Amino acid sequence: MPFSSTIFPTGTKDGMIDWGMQSILSISVMIDGRVPGNLAFTDDAPDRESWTPTEIHTLQTLTQLVGAALTRHHQERKRTEAEAKLGNRDAILQAVTDSAANLLHAQDLDRAITGTLATLGPTLGLSRVLRHRVYADRRPARLGERNP
Repeated sequence: MPFSSTIFPTGTKDGMIDWGMQSILSISVMIDGRVPGNLAFTDDAPDRESWTPTEIHTLQTLTQLVGAALTRHHQERKRTEAEAKLGNRDAILQAVTDSAANLLHAQDLDRAITGTLATLGPTLGLSRVLRHRVYADRRPARLGERNP
């Protein structure tokens, strides 16, 4: 529902007249059922009594088009983000598949593990991958004790 006024609150009217505004028509922009803002149309004609139904309807249509364009832009951005996530997921799956094949067929397992981590780290967006070796032939050290 548009708000139209040729009568402004005290103090506001003087500032608006200083800017040359005599009348304002404010229409809410709707995006996904929300009102993130309004479009305000002003007129500086001193003899304007009100906005005509044709003017109001035309400006409501324009406001709806602005809302539709903003909605489309928002949806395109969400779609682009979703596509990027899918592309990243596909890259991760491919890296895991390639790594699994390399690990299963590796002659030098130590080198294959290091290579796999070097490949998967950046694919996952990690800045660093650390490898901690656990030796099966050593018993864990007890608190205060050192392993030989």
